Amino acid sequence: MVAPLRIIAQNIDWSKKLASDVRQEMKYTLTWIATQAKAVTLCDEPFWREAGQSGRVASQACPLTETHDHC
Repeated sequence: MVAPLRIIAQNIDWSKKLASDVRQEMKYTLTWIATQAKAVTLCDEPFWREAGQSGRVASQACPLTETHDHC
C-alpha cells in the first residue's frame, strides 16, 4: 500500500522506530494536489476510446480542470 507521509504519520505510531525530527517532517510533508477536490467516476465501458479520445482532459472553463483515464 502506498500512502502520503503525513497520513502515515497521523495513523501509525512511529515513536519507537523513528526519531522525532523525522516524524515531524513526515507530518508536515505536503501531499501532491492535497488541496484539490477529487472525484471518481465508474463507467461500464471506456466509450471515449471508440471516439478516438484519450480520456485525459485539461480545462480552465469547467469545475473539473483535469481528468485522467485510469482504466
